Amino acid sequence: MTDSFLTAAELMQTLKVNSKTTFWRMRKRGDVPEPTIKSPLRWRKSEFESYYQERQKATK
Repeated sequence: MTDSFLTAAELMQTLKVNSKTTFWRMRKRGDVPEPTIKSPLRWRKSEFESYYQERQKATK
């Protein structure tokens, strides 16, 4: 099974973030995992989903 990659714009849409500045601040705080591919920025979809689920569990 091949895993797809997400762009910064797709992550912003998923997280309902409208501002690039807010998104980059979230990255600095650790609210978004490090990208799998640095140039161009890409996140592995499965890694992002598991990271986000773990963060959701931690805040409950």
